[in-house]
Amino acid sequence: MTAQYVVDPDAPLARPQEVAGVRVVLPATWWAVDLRDEAARRRSIATLVGQQLGRGDELAALRADLRRHLEVVAIDAAALGGQLLAISLTRAGPVPIPASVAVYRALAGDRARETLANVEAALRAEPATSDTVDAAQGPHGPVLRRTRTASGAAEIGAQDVPMLLADYWLDLGDGAGLVSLTFSSPLVEAREALLPLFDTVVASVTPVTGSATPTRKRSTPA
Repeated sequence: MTAQYVVDPDAPLARPQEVAGVRVVLPATWWAVDLRDEAARRRSIATLVGQQLGRGDELAALRADLRRHLEVVAIDAAALGGQLLAISLTRAGPVPIPASVAVYRALAGDRARETLANVEAALRAEPATSDTVDAAQGPHGPVLRRTRTASGAAEIGAQDVPMLLADYWLDLGDGAGLVSLTFSSPLVEAREALLPLFDTVVASVTPVTGSATPTRKRSTPA
C-alpha cells in the first residue's frame, strides 16, 4: 500500500446522524445526505458541489457533471431502500481519499425472515468467490462483514473502475430489524487502511427509540 493512502482509524468521529431508528457517527470530514426526502437530497448535493467547486463560471460544466454523478449514486441507494448516504471529503495531504457509505434498515415486514443467521447462511452458500465474510461481536450486538472487489456502476461511467466494497449487517437487539451499511471506495489498494475506519464507523451505530420506520426495501444480499 502506498504511504499517501494511510487513513487514521482514530481520526475524529464528529458527525452524528440519526436515521431509520439508528444513530451513526461519521468522520468529521464526511458529508451526509438524507435520502428520505428528494428535495432535501437535491439541496444537500447542490450545497456540497458548491462548497467543493465554488461558483465560478469556468467550473460550471464540472459542477454539473459532479452533481449528476452524485445524484445517480443517491438515487440508486434510495431505490434500494437507503436512508442515508455519506461521502468522504477526507484528504491525506493533497491526496483525496474517496469513499462513501449508504445506511439501510429492514422493513417491518422483513424483520422476521431477515436475520443475521439467514444473511450469513446466504453469503456462505454462494459459489466460491474472492469475497471475505467475517462474523464478530460488536459493541451493541453481532456484526457480519462481507468484503469484496467489484466493478463500479455503469450509470456513472465507472464500469472499468475496480471498487472496494464492504457490506455490514448488524443486529442491535432492539427488535426493529437488521441495520446494514455498504461502504465503497475506488482505492482498492488501500483496503487495509480503509477497513479499520469502516469498522470504527460501524461500531458507532446505536439504536434510537421513537424514530420513523423505513418505508422502502433493501435487497440482501447481492
